[in-house]
Amino acid sequence: MKSTKLINNFYCILSIVFLLTNCKNLPDEINEFEIINIIDKVYNLDIDSVFTVESILPLKSNETSIINFIGKVYYVNSGYVLWDNFQNNIYKYDKKGNCLWKITTKGRGPGEFVHINDICLDYNEKYLFVLDGMQQRKVLKYSVLSGEFLTDKKVGFSAVAFHQFCSGDFAFYTGNNRTENNKTPNCNIILTDSTFQVVKTGVSFDNKWLGISIKHGNSSFFPIGKDSIIFSPQLPEIGDVYLLTTETIKPFYRFVTQNNHLKPKFREVSVDNAKEWLKENLVEYNINGFWQQNELLHFYVHSNENSREIIYNKLNGKCHSRLTNQASKKHAFFSPQSVFGKQAEGLFVNVLPAYAVVDKKYEVTASLGEVNENDNPILVFYRVNNTTQK
Repeated sequence: MKSTKLINNFYCILSIVFLLTNCKNLPDEINEFEIINIIDKVYNLDIDSVFTVESILPLKSNETSIINFIGKVYYVNSGYVLWDNFQNNIYKYDKKGNCLWKITTKGRGPGEFVHINDICLDYNEKYLFVLDGMQQRKVLKYSVLSGEFLTDKKVGFSAVAFHQFCSGDFAFYTGNNRTENNKTPNCNIILTDSTFQVVKTGVSFDNKWLGISIKHGNSSFFPIGKDSIIFSPQLPEIGDVYLLTTETIKPFYRFVTQNNHLKPKFREVSVDNAKEWLKENLVEYNINGFWQQNELLHFYVHSNENSREIIYNKLNGKCHSRLTNQASKKHAFFSPQSVFGKQAEGLFVNVLPAYAVVDKKYEVTASLGEVNENDNPILVFYRVNNTTQK
């Protein structure tokens, strides 16, 4: 009896040790995030203390180059590559606002796309890649110089955003869509080689979120080096930012908001009630527009009541915030987005639709003279100040 009791006690102790060890390992992923508190030390964001106007570019328009909305801007030596994500067109403009070429090849044949989910340029900015990732699951390749179609290739999964590393490899964001990778069929991030063969997947989501999208703003990868990018997924992820290389997907930042204690409960809410629950609890969610410039972190965070632009200073822990639906007397409707391209570090653009500023006396557009409501958008380029808010 004694020996039996000792054996039972031994296995009991072993089980407790095993459980404690596993419990200790459970929060490891959480602990890998650098926690950023945006509750304490919150101040009003003064636009002029962070951004300086560099140039203003009204885009000239004609019958073949009418732009409705600009979702992404690339700076290249000879001008700008612009993606109109409303009309599914891509344009190249020179630095004087003249349209050089336009890509609008809609269809299901070779060299044609049904819907553009994202665009990116290769590191040397010779080639433009276009992602038709949901309708046709393919990537099309064009010449940046001429806009000429070169080739296209199928990918084995659905995707809504992508980025090419300097090495030629790619990162894709699936947006809660099932992949054909059997090991991790529900993953937000897919890393591939240059031929779109899957190398690694990560940031998994529960099967109940499959095909469900509750999102605000664009989902874009932001490069912080030749082969390093940062990215924040949509729901059910809340407040998390990941660091990606050609072979790794690592937790990077986790943002703490006023509703942080409610975030674990969100995963228990049924998908059908997710929008209602978020509204009732005023949870801030879906960080997007994330970029890092030296010690400054920038992003937008949304609740069902408002959208806030936030700039966090890592040196002093201060958080500067402003509601994005408020017009500035000087800067009009200010919602800057990153300008991409290897020579565009620290360059941002505020896209002002002509109809939003016509007959309005905003300082930033005062030098333009007459603005007609049917004109193309006005691009206001900004640089991040060398000295930041203290």
